[in-house]
Amino acid sequence: MDTARNGAELLLSWFPGSDANEAAAADRARGYLADALVDRIVSAGAGKPAQTRLWDRMAEDRLTVQARCTTITAIPETARTIAVDLTCEQSATELGRTPLEEISRTVRAIVTADGQQIRVTAVSMSPSEFDGEA
Repeated sequence: MDTARNGAELLLSWFPGSDANEAAAADRARGYLADALVDRIVSAGAGKPAQTRLWDRMAEDRLTVQARCTTITAIPETARTIAVDLTCEQSATELGRTPLEEISRTVRAIVTADGQQIRVTAVSMSPSEFDGEA
């Protein structure tokens, strides 16, 4: 469950002042995400349109977005995979200031054990997407 929480926090934390786009967060989260998931996020041009619009707005205002996630449930799917539901709070701040905006979202991360590695292999950002991959 730590893999899911840590991966989601890194994936949802953005630094528009230094990041070229939202996909830079996927590169930072590589230690927790499967390579195929990172490649999908990066090649998709930084994710879903709603997320991209939010990132663009934060970048325009030069805000930093930090995410903190809490595990709600963990449901075994197969002998090697677990679906982990998280509540993630994204806080947008200017440097050294208090949060300006907070966004709460539910995230489902599919965590898969593959040999010695445990990685997030799929991420969904809303309940309507929980049956499919990000």
